[in-house]
Amino acid sequence: MLGYTFVLRYIKVNGNGGRLFSRWHPCSPPTFPQSHLWRSLAQTTVLQPVQNRPLVIALISKKFVAKADSFTLKTGRSHCDRWTGSQRATRKWQWGHGSSRPMDYPGTESILCYCKGGFHPVHLGDIFHDRYLVINKLGYGAYGTVWLAEDLSLKRFAALKVLSASASSSSELDVVLHLMNQQESNPLSEGAKYIVRFLDTFDVEGPNGTHHCIVTELLGPSLGCHEIEDIHDDGPPSPAYTKRIVAQIARGVAYLHKCGVVHGGTFISQFSIVLPNITVFFSDLHTGNILLCNPAMEQWSLQDFEYYYGKPHKLPPSPDSDSDILASSPIGLPQYLIPTPEPTPLLELCLSSSESVHVKICDFSESFLTTTHTKTHLHIPTIYAAPEILFPEPPTPIGPPTDMWALAVLMHMVLSYNSTLFSSYDGIAKEVIREMVLAIGKLPSKWWNRWLERSEYFTEDGAFIGDKELSSLASGEFLKVHSMSEEELEALESLIRKMVCYEAKDRISAEEVVRLIPAQWMNGL
Repeated sequence: MLGYTFVLRYIKVNGNGGRLFSRWHPCSPPTFPQSHLWRSLAQTTVLQPVQNRPLVIALISKKFVAKADSFTLKTGRSHCDRWTGSQRATRKWQWGHGSSRPMDYPGTESILCYCKGGFHPVHLGDIFHDRYLVINKLGYGAYGTVWLAEDLSLKRFAALKVLSASASSSSELDVVLHLMNQQESNPLSEGAKYIVRFLDTFDVEGPNGTHHCIVTELLGPSLGCHEIEDIHDDGPPSPAYTKRIVAQIARGVAYLHKCGVVHGGTFISQFSIVLPNITVFFSDLHTGNILLCNPAMEQWSLQDFEYYYGKPHKLPPSPDSDSDILASSPIGLPQYLIPTPEPTPLLELCLSSSESVHVKICDFSESFLTTTHTKTHLHIPTIYAAPEILFPEPPTPIGPPTDMWALAVLMHMVLSYNSTLFSSYDGIAKEVIREMVLAIGKLPSKWWNRWLERSEYFTEDGAFIGDKELSSLASGEFLKVHSMSEEELEALESLIRKMVCYEAKDRISAEEVVRLIPAQWMNGL
């Protein structure tokens, strides 16, 4: 089997319950903790735990052909698609009915994103708007790519986001222009410093269409970055970090709502994925939307950026030089691809002290202004989705209360080190709804009667009858936070329950969340 890479997901079972990990680990079969189970991997998707050893909970059935000398285990969320460091290897699989999909480099966007209506080909040394010189790649996502650029007019560095042509028709630009005006007119407004600062917008014409470009201040890695777990030798960041981060996020959301903006947004980072003809949106207040920052970055020289980001590494458009895609549509393709930088050095800087940790909300791709837009649907992962999203019928207008539900889930994830409030390992809607009913109670009849799978878990009165499947057992608990005192946990549960009421009108506002969060959390206490 050498030369093939199986991609697995697992949780580690410990004294505090299971927690989903998000790292790539090179590992040959003999050294895997459950090596005696490798023989059955081709036949099973669920393996039983062995004491405190990792428990494999899912096996992606596709086979990856890799230029590697060992197996690689993927231990992460189902939307992650990344190797790091020495595990960077190429992969190729059959797409559709026997058609060959060109191989992609881990840490880069798919070459198939470069098509009519897709991404704009960007190269090092390109100058946008007669002003912004491209220096390095920062990330990519469902809506485009992000680049480190030098502002030749103001002699400073910035982040340049180049949207795909299809995404350039979204309401994001309206939101950006509105927030730019708010930031310029009242920069000291409460909560404004927890929102990314917008600097410029313009359009660029390219072979794949017209693309909106948004220039922002430079920020660090996102809270969804799995290398965070490696920064501290004694485990994940301490409660001093997470409490301060949660308090800042709440203030940022309160500011957005005060400005008439519903976030609802997608994130753009190395963890978004784009597949041919299928755009996968991660649309909510998500850890990937929350970026760390350090004020020192504003004063950095080019040498500083090279130290923390490394020098850009050019790769051919695809490892598969014989790809039909590359031969048939060369005009809209970049001459080369650049992998996302390794985030660890910058993470260490941003998380060097709990007293100085600072985060900002970014990416407004799915955001909208409450005064000019009305939405009744969002593309959003089920673990973050409010019931009005999971049950689109009858249609419910989306507004700030929908953000409040996602904020509650996000706060819980930060405080619990990535445990979801309503658990489902694979984001299966019926499992998320099951957890909601167990934690909050029976759904209102307008949704209960539309939930076709309810009989798998509950009687018609809402009494739990157990799980018929063993793949994702009910968690049986509301909060999965184990780093607080009993008094703090009681206050936290009371707060979160007020944010996840079934009826949107019953949820508290972001402003009230800020008021209810203990003031000392801002100081990491």
